[in-house]
Amino acid sequence: MTVVRATRTQGAIQETAQALVAGGDVRAAVGLLDTYLSQFDGDWGIWLYFAGLCARIGRRPESVAAYRACARQLESEGYLDRAREALRAAIQLVPTDAELKRELEQIGRPPRRPDPAQETFLLMPAVTPLPQSQAPQRK
Repeated sequence: MTVVRATRTQGAIQETAQALVAGGDVRAAVGLLDTYLSQFDGDWGIWLYFAGLCARIGRRPESVAAYRACARQLESEGYLDRAREALRAAIQLVPTDAELKRELEQIGRPPRRPDPAQETFLLMPAVTPLPQSQAPQRK
């Protein structure tokens, strides 16, 4: 089991993962990155690297989730074309995923405001006052 220490930087983690991949141990690199990303939120570069490695060893759900995380960060930083590329890579893994295709179409668009006519409101039950005999006594 790989232990990630909080004192190690993201760059050091990524370098270690790259060394593991260069040595032919892709699964160990994925494990290292998975452990790191479960403890710390990496930047889009490490998410992209992790997504590619997961795809390489057949871990599609993790790969798609990493591509999504990468795309969200890229979009928030204004890299809309790169965000679209990340989602296109995810769509290549699961071409029937309609949600991914919808997310791709929404990149760079302002969030839709809900239609007030379609909003539902929570209705609070009417408060019934306690009878005088059950009300707390005032001092």
